[in-house]
Amino acid sequence: MDTIRHIEHWTWGFAKAEPVFCVALFAALASMLITPPSLGYAHYIDWRTLALLSMFMLCTAGLQEAGAIQSVAHGLLERAGSCRAVVAALVALPFFASMLVTNDVSLLAFVPLSLTMLASRKDLLPLTLTLQTIAANAGSFLTPFGNPQNLYVYSAFNVGFGEFLLAQLPFVLLNGLLLTALVCFAGRRGRGSSEIGDTAGRRGRGSSDILASGPRPERPADIEGTHSRTLFYAALFVLSVLAVLRVIPVAIAFALVVAAVVVAQKRLFLQIDWVLLLTFVMFFIFSGNLVHSGISAQGDFLVTVGASQIISNVPATILLAPFSTDWQALSLGANVGGFGTPVGSLASLITIGLYRHAGGELKPLFKAFLPLNFAFLALNCLLYALI
Repeated sequence: MDTIRHIEHWTWGFAKAEPVFCVALFAALASMLITPPSLGYAHYIDWRTLALLSMFMLCTAGLQEAGAIQSVAHGLLERAGSCRAVVAALVALPFFASMLVTNDVSLLAFVPLSLTMLASRKDLLPLTLTLQTIAANAGSFLTPFGNPQNLYVYSAFNVGFGEFLLAQLPFVLLNGLLLTALVCFAGRRGRGSSEIGDTAGRRGRGSSDILASGPRPERPADIEGTHSRTLFYAALFVLSVLAVLRVIPVAIAFALVVAAVVVAQKRLFLQIDWVLLLTFVMFFIFSGNLVHSGISAQGDFLVTVGASQIISNVPATILLAPFSTDWQALSLGANVGGFGTPVGSLASLITIGLYRHAGGELKPLFKAFLPLNFAFLALNCLLYALI
């Protein structure tokens, strides 16, 4: 009985922690009733995308272990001389970092930094974390390796790199301008009714006091070792980018990256998000079985945006891609669909989880998160309609 109870407890805990994977697994198993399992399932899976995702996960995990991302953040924040500058740096970091190391990784790196830097100004946290989340999702629009759905669309539709960037650029510029305006508001000492302004006004403190009273992020201890490891994983990252750009075959790049990590730091394989990779596989099987059975669907912009609000943008992309002939509508729909509900982008759930773990209350976070995310969703949809 104890064993059964333990299994039930573990299963329920896993389902709560990984709901998207559980939905994907259920969908794949259900689709097997329509199309029974066979060796043909192997053709459903986009092995190129899985290999590229694995490579970037290993490289970014290596850069994190080397302290490279934290070193950049430390340098920027040391130069910040005011409250507004601190908030601006904390929002800019995930915006630009997500273009290279994905939105998930940038939030895992910089949300804890915000929780540390703003420890003495908890009134700033809900809005700052919300802007960081929006910034990570918005910056990840730009490049094929900015997020998993971009990498999948870029690979599956054989899109040119320049073509991809040009399609995403207007949305990145719009979101960058909006974030800049909001950062100016967030960093204001403020009069009036804003939560930030009221707190600063009551304390009667200068905005630079946040730097004096809040704890500082620590520099990596072994600077020389950090530099050598950073160069090593940066080289592997460049190799991965060359594979994305189709300069070198993915199979060769994948073999080189895996071999290098096995020799240098095998434990990085434990940091790969294996559940995300398995989620991809489950949705590949599900969508492949739907196509094989003749069931049709649509993969245009609004359908992808809507589906992302319910099942998140990565699964929505994989599910709708076989039925779409317009890669731009699919890609932009998935990226824009990352705004809106917290489920829209799994990266958003990272912020919420880290904030809760630090003892933050969800009500003030959602008070900022929901209106701003839906505002970004509406404005990006409007831009799509215009262009």
